[in-house]
Amino acid sequence: MINHIIVRIAGAMLVACFAISGCMGVKQTSPGGTVSAPSSKVSAPVISTAKSISPADKKKADAFWKKGIALSKKGKYKETIVEVSKAIEIDPNNEEYRYDRGGNYLARKDYRKALADLNKAIELRPDMTDAYYLRALAYCLNGDSANAVVDYNVLISLGEKNDALYLGRGRAYHQMGNLDRARSDYMTAIKLDPKNDEARELLKRLAAGKKPGPVKW
Repeated sequence: MINHIIVRIAGAMLVACFAISGCMGVKQTSPGGTVSAPSSKVSAPVISTAKSISPADKKKADAFWKKGIALSKKGKYKETIVEVSKAIEIDPNNEEYRYDRGGNYLARKDYRKALADLNKAIELRPDMTDAYYLRALAYCLNGDSANAVVDYNVLISLGEKNDALYLGRGRAYHQMGNLDRARSDYMTAIKLDPKNDEARELLKRLAAGKKPGPVKW
Protein backbone atom coordinates (compact mmCIF):
# COMPACT_ATOMS: atom_id res chain seq x y z
CA MET A 1 0.00 0.00 0.00
CA ILE A 2 1.09 3.55 -0.61
CA ASN A 3 1.25 5.43 2.67
CA HIS A 4 2.67 8.65 1.29
CA ILE A 5 3.67 10.19 -2.02
CA ILE A 6 7.28 9.43 -2.88
CA VAL A 7 9.08 9.71 -6.19
CA ARG A 8 11.93 7.30 -5.64
CA ILE A 9 14.22 8.44 -8.42
CA ALA A 10 17.46 9.76 -6.97
CA GLY A 11 19.84 12.23 -8.56
CA ALA A 12 19.86 15.91 -9.31
CA MET A 13 18.90 15.41 -12.96
CA LEU A 14 15.30 14.52 -12.20
CA VAL A 15 15.04 17.02 -9.36
CA ALA A 16 16.13 19.78 -11.72
CA CYS A 17 13.64 18.63 -14.31
CA PHE A 18 10.78 18.82 -11.84
CA ALA A 19 11.82 22.19 -10.53
CA ILE A 20 12.63 23.87 -13.85
CA SER A 21 10.09 22.42 -16.25
CA GLY A 22 6.97 23.52 -14.43
CA CYS A 23 5.30 20.24 -15.30
CA MET A 24 5.58 19.05 -11.74
CA GLY A 25 6.72 20.58 -8.48
CA VAL A 26 8.96 18.83 -6.04
CA LYS A 27 8.53 20.37 -2.63
CA GLN A 28 11.00 18.58 -0.40
CA THR A 29 13.65 15.89 -0.16
CA SER A 30 12.91 13.00 2.14
CA PRO A 31 15.44 10.89 4.05
CA GLY A 32 17.75 8.75 1.95
CA GLY A 33 17.81 11.09 -1.01
CA THR A 34 14.36 10.29 -2.33
CA VAL A 35 12.21 13.07 -3.70
CA SER A 36 8.80 13.80 -2.26
CA ALA A 37 5.97 15.17 -4.38
CA PRO A 38 3.16 17.28 -2.88
CA SER A 39 1.16 15.54 -0.17
CA SER A 40 -1.93 13.53 -1.08
CA LYS A 41 -5.50 14.45 -0.22
CA VAL A 42 -7.47 11.62 -1.75
CA SER A 43 -11.16 12.06 -1.08
CA ALA A 44 -12.31 8.52 -1.83
CA PRO A 45 -9.62 5.84 -1.29
CA VAL A 46 -9.69 3.00 -3.78
CA ILE A 47 -8.60 -0.49 -2.88
CA SER A 48 -5.70 -1.79 -4.96
CA THR A 49 -6.66 -4.44 -7.51
CA ALA A 50 -3.34 -6.23 -7.00
CA LYS A 51 -3.63 -9.92 -6.11
CA SER A 52 -1.78 -11.23 -3.07
CA ILE A 53 1.18 -13.59 -3.40
CA SER A 54 2.77 -15.95 -0.91
CA PRO A 55 4.82 -14.41 1.89
CA ALA A 56 7.94 -16.17 0.58
CA ASP A 57 7.48 -14.76 -2.92
CA LYS A 58 6.69 -11.34 -1.51
CA LYS A 59 9.92 -11.36 0.49
CA LYS A 60 11.91 -12.38 -2.57
CA ALA A 61 10.29 -9.74 -4.76
CA ASP A 62 10.84 -7.04 -2.15
CA ALA A 63 14.52 -7.95 -1.95
CA PHE A 64 14.95 -7.36 -5.68
CA TRP A 65 12.93 -4.14 -5.43
CA LYS A 66 14.94 -2.76 -2.51
CA LYS A 67 18.19 -3.61 -4.30
CA GLY A 68 16.89 -1.67 -7.28
CA ILE A 69 15.99 1.35 -5.15
CA ALA A 70 19.49 1.40 -3.67
CA LEU A 71 20.94 1.41 -7.19
CA SER A 72 18.55 4.17 -8.24
CA LYS A 73 19.82 6.38 -5.43
CA LYS A 74 23.26 6.09 -7.02
CA GLY A 75 21.88 7.13 -10.41
CA LYS A 76 22.21 3.59 -11.81
CA TYR A 77 18.84 3.59 -13.55
CA LYS A 78 19.58 0.80 -16.03
CA GLU A 79 20.69 -1.55 -13.26
CA THR A 80 17.66 -0.51 -11.21
CA ILE A 81 15.33 -1.50 -14.03
CA VAL A 82 16.94 -4.96 -14.18
CA GLU A 83 16.40 -5.57 -10.46
CA VAL A 84 12.87 -4.15 -10.28
CA SER A 85 11.96 -6.18 -13.37
CA LYS A 86 12.89 -9.32 -11.39
CA ALA A 87 10.46 -8.20 -8.69
CA ILE A 88 7.75 -7.63 -11.30
CA GLU A 89 8.29 -11.12 -12.72
CA ILE A 90 7.36 -12.48 -9.30
CA ASP A 91 4.58 -9.97 -8.56
CA PRO A 92 3.39 -8.32 -11.80
CA ASN A 93 0.44 -6.67 -10.05
CA ASN A 94 2.38 -4.64 -7.51
CA GLU A 95 1.74 -0.96 -8.20
CA GLU A 96 4.84 0.23 -6.32
CA TYR A 97 7.15 -1.91 -8.44
CA ARG A 98 5.48 -0.65 -11.62
CA TYR A 99 5.66 2.93 -10.42
CA ASP A 100 9.34 2.72 -9.52
CA ARG A 101 10.37 1.00 -12.74
CA GLY A 102 8.36 3.56 -14.69
CA GLY A 103 10.20 6.35 -12.92
CA ASN A 104 13.56 4.85 -13.78
CA TYR A 105 12.54 4.42 -17.41
CA LEU A 106 11.60 8.10 -17.31
CA ALA A 107 15.04 8.98 -15.94
CA ARG A 108 16.50 7.18 -18.96
CA LYS A 109 14.15 9.11 -21.28
CA ASP A 110 12.38 5.93 -22.40
CA TYR A 111 8.97 7.57 -22.33
CA ARG A 112 7.07 4.72 -23.98
CA LYS A 113 8.12 2.18 -21.36
CA ALA A 114 7.74 4.73 -18.57
CA LEU A 115 4.16 5.42 -19.61
CA ALA A 116 3.39 1.71 -19.92
CA ASP A 117 4.48 1.08 -16.32
CA LEU A 118 2.75 4.18 -14.96
CA ASN A 119 -0.44 3.24 -16.80
CA LYS A 120 -0.30 -0.18 -15.16
CA ALA A 121 0.36 1.32 -11.72
CA ILE A 122 -2.71 3.53 -12.08
CA GLU A 123 -4.78 0.61 -13.35
CA LEU A 124 -3.81 -1.31 -10.22
CA ARG A 125 -4.29 1.67 -7.88
CA PRO A 126 -6.63 4.28 -9.41
CA ASP A 127 -6.10 6.71 -6.52
CA MET A 128 -2.28 6.55 -6.66
CA THR A 129 -1.74 10.28 -6.95
CA ASP A 130 2.06 10.08 -7.17
CA ALA A 131 1.70 7.99 -10.33
CA TYR A 132 -0.52 10.66 -11.90
CA TYR A 133 2.06 13.33 -11.06
CA LEU A 134 4.86 11.28 -12.60
CA ARG A 135 2.79 10.34 -15.65
CA ALA A 136 1.92 14.00 -16.22
CA LEU A 137 5.65 14.73 -16.25
CA ALA A 138 6.24 11.87 -18.69
CA TYR A 139 3.56 13.28 -20.99
CA CYS A 140 5.10 16.76 -20.74
CA LEU A 141 8.56 15.47 -21.57
CA ASN A 142 7.12 13.48 -24.46
CA GLY A 143 5.38 16.57 -25.90
CA ASP A 144 1.88 15.37 -25.05
CA SER A 145 0.40 18.39 -23.26
CA ALA A 146 -3.20 17.28 -23.80
CA ASN A 147 -2.79 14.06 -21.81
CA ALA A 148 -0.79 15.91 -19.17
CA VAL A 149 -3.83 18.17 -18.68
CA VAL A 150 -6.03 15.08 -18.29
CA ASP A 151 -3.83 13.80 -15.46
CA TYR A 152 -3.73 17.19 -13.74
CA ASN A 153 -7.53 17.26 -13.91
CA VAL A 154 -7.69 13.82 -12.30
CA LEU A 155 -5.41 15.01 -9.51
CA ILE A 156 -7.69 17.97 -8.86
CA SER A 157 -10.69 15.62 -8.77
CA LEU A 158 -8.82 13.52 -6.17
CA GLY A 159 -8.47 16.53 -3.92
CA GLU A 160 -4.98 17.73 -4.80
CA LYS A 161 -4.51 21.50 -4.57
CA ASN A 162 -1.08 23.08 -4.72
CA ASP A 163 0.72 25.70 -6.76
CA ALA A 164 2.88 23.14 -8.60
CA LEU A 165 -0.19 21.35 -9.95
CA TYR A 166 -1.73 24.54 -11.33
CA LEU A 167 1.62 25.71 -12.65
CA GLY A 168 2.06 22.41 -14.49
CA ARG A 169 -1.43 22.42 -15.94
CA GLY A 170 -1.10 26.09 -16.87
CA ARG A 171 2.12 25.37 -18.71
CA ALA A 172 0.46 22.52 -20.61
CA TYR A 173 -2.47 24.77 -21.57
CA HIS A 174 0.02 27.47 -22.58
CA GLN A 175 1.85 25.01 -24.83
CA MET A 176 -1.47 23.99 -26.40
CA GLY A 177 -2.40 27.63 -27.09
CA ASN A 178 -5.27 27.73 -24.60
CA LEU A 179 -4.12 31.05 -23.20
CA ASP A 180 -7.15 31.94 -21.08
CA ARG A 181 -6.94 28.72 -19.11
CA ALA A 182 -3.17 29.00 -18.89
CA ARG A 183 -3.45 32.50 -17.47
CA SER A 184 -6.07 31.38 -14.95
CA ASP A 185 -3.90 28.50 -13.74
CA TYR A 186 -0.78 30.65 -13.45
CA MET A 187 -2.76 33.15 -11.37
CA THR A 188 -4.10 30.35 -9.18
CA ALA A 189 -0.55 29.08 -8.67
CA ILE A 190 0.53 32.55 -7.54
CA LYS A 191 -2.48 32.83 -5.24
CA LEU A 192 -1.55 29.52 -3.62
CA ASP A 193 2.10 30.54 -3.38
CA PRO A 194 2.80 34.27 -3.77
CA LYS A 195 6.53 33.45 -4.02
CA ASN A 196 6.08 31.36 -7.17
CA ASP A 197 8.37 33.34 -9.44
CA GLU A 198 8.15 30.80 -12.24
CA ALA A 199 4.41 31.35 -12.58
CA ARG A 200 5.01 35.10 -12.78
CA GLU A 201 7.66 34.62 -15.46
CA LEU A 202 5.36 32.37 -17.48
CA LEU A 203 2.61 34.98 -17.21
CA LYS A 204 5.02 37.50 -18.73
CA ARG A 205 5.85 35.12 -21.56
CA LEU A 206 2.17 34.54 -22.18
CA ALA A 207 1.45 38.29 -22.27
CA ALA A 208 4.32 38.74 -24.74
CA GLY A 209 2.87 36.08 -27.02
CA LYS A 210 5.68 33.61 -26.31
CA LYS A 211 5.41 29.89 -25.74
CA PRO A 212 6.47 28.58 -22.30
CA GLY A 213 9.54 26.99 -23.85
CA PRO A 214 10.62 23.35 -24.01
CA VAL A 215 10.55 21.14 -20.96
CA LYS A 216 14.10 21.01 -19.69
CA TRP A 217 15.63 17.64 -18.77
